[in-house]
Amino acid sequence: MKQDPRIDGVLGGTKTHNIVPKIKPLVVKTDMKNDTTKTTRKKMKASGSEEQDHARSRSSWSDKDLKFVYRHQALRNFLHQDPVMRILQPKQIEDPQRPVRAPMQTPNKLTAVKDLLRLLTDAGIVAGVFDAEDRFELDLDLIQSTTRELFNKIKFIVGEA
Repeated sequence: MKQDPRIDGVLGGTKTHNIVPKIKPLVVKTDMKNDTTKTTRKKMKASGSEEQDHARSRSSWSDKDLKFVYRHQALRNFLHQDPVMRILQPKQIEDPQRPVRAPMQTPNKLTAVKDLLRLLTDAGIVAGVFDAEDRFELDLDLIQSTTRELFNKIKFIVGEA
């Protein structure tokens, strides 16, 4: 029985052969031309589609749409940046849809916190996990100013009840 000559070197025979073929190293060619030309690019797009895209983008953004996007972005920024909101870690589960009631002026911190949480709920926003003690350590004026600012941002989106 005759053995494969490639494994002679492994088994101690006199001939040594490489089992793995030699591979040429990869060479990066920097002088290679880009195959995509302007005519090819034009063929990829439908004729006149670029003009339609520009016309559509100009006409699709009405003043009402821009105000809507701007006010929602302002609300999202407020929810993430306000110090009281950072403690509450609110999550917006739906867009505000119905008018909201104005916050109450109260000398009681508990009532102010409840009012803020009510306003969040009315706006489709839920408070995340937070430590209640952190919430009550805040200054009453800070809680009320946050509630007023939140109310104003939501009021511009859906109106006041």
